[in-house]
Amino acid sequence: MSSAKTIVAEFIQKLIGRAYYGIKGEKPIAVIAALKYLHENKIVGKRLLVLFDGPDAENIRRIFVDLAKRYSSISEPSTSWNTITGKNRELQNAIQQFSNVNEAFSKLTQEEIGSLLEGYIRRLEKTAKPSHIVKAGKMQNAPLTYPFRKSNKPLVSLMEEIGIKDPRVTCLLEFGKGIRPRELFPVLCEDAALLIEKNLFAFALAAVLDRGTKSEVIWTIPYYLQKRIGDLSPFSLVNMSVEELERIFRSLPVKPRYITDAPRTVKELSRIVVREYDGDVKRIWQDKTAAFVKATFQRIYGVGPGIASMIVLLLEKCFKIRFTDLDHRTMDVKPDVHIVRIFQRLGFISVSDEAEALEAARKLHPEYPGALDAPAWVIGKKWCTSFAPLCPKCPLNNVCPKNTL
Repeated sequence: MSSAKTIVAEFIQKLIGRAYYGIKGEKPIAVIAALKYLHENKIVGKRLLVLFDGPDAENIRRIFVDLAKRYSSISEPSTSWNTITGKNRELQNAIQQFSNVNEAFSKLTQEEIGSLLEGYIRRLEKTAKPSHIVKAGKMQNAPLTYPFRKSNKPLVSLMEEIGIKDPRVTCLLEFGKGIRPRELFPVLCEDAALLIEKNLFAFALAAVLDRGTKSEVIWTIPYYLQKRIGDLSPFSLVNMSVEELERIFRSLPVKPRYITDAPRTVKELSRIVVREYDGDVKRIWQDKTAAFVKATFQRIYGVGPGIASMIVLLLEKCFKIRFTDLDHRTMDVKPDVHIVRIFQRLGFISVSDEAEALEAARKLHPEYPGALDAPAWVIGKKWCTSFAPLCPKCPLNNVCPKNTL
């Protein structure tokens, strides 16, 4: 599989996930319409935006309207098409937020176009109800079922309801017992992993930046920061201005996604460690309660409950910190893209939604919802990838319903 095909597939999946929040699926159907047009006309090497803006636009619009009537609840497909490709330029904005998708689209081969289209159309036809019934010469739209449907509650099986442990949960928990700490700190080079293990300030720095960026990039950033400034300590960072820190971040080989927010986050972490703990980051959690540690990290710009809970979980699992007040019933998963994808494919949730993933974890393993985090995350990284999952090698292969394309 080429990287171009992977990027386009991930882009469509991103749009499908965002459709839950009220855009009714216009963007994914528009991209699928473009694929369909390319496939039917045996055209390759076209850039996505050229298709929507150029001489082919009218034909793609026709395909979009047809797909929208068949597979969505869009009441006015023509109006939706104008919104997507008109002055608001929704697709253009979406592409800009997903790097290289336009370039990748232009590199798709005819075989790859056909493969992508076949997968998405097959998924549409498999899960969608007939979306129109002709009565008295009028077309009526049936309820929306794919891929932008909403669900009233997560798909928790009858076994949980009657108190029998779900084998999917059992397998996840068993797999989780064998996860080594190093697997939770994926890095781009070995020296970066050694730094995280030996320098707890490096661990804290990476953890507070963990949002919207690939994990192997996040856990490698402290290593490149150290190479860039020489001394990775809160004392070396606290006196730098936000502007200076931003210049340093922009000069690194790898960067956090929120490049303008990261300097403030790092500076606030450093300020707390220096002013309140004399530069010793370990004192944030030594002889402290889990609630105190979470509250301390949440004082830092950009750190929410999910990241704060993740830090406590990692301190417990990887650094053997014991919190006397830690009520595991209150420790949630951090529902990133991997967790949500695994939960959806396992059938725990019916749509790609963070809130449903949180609720499902609480119902599936109420005594410790966060215990499902690490195993689901590792499986999502290693085997159950967003495209072309390696099902035969996955530890959950025998219990997973495989809700994939």
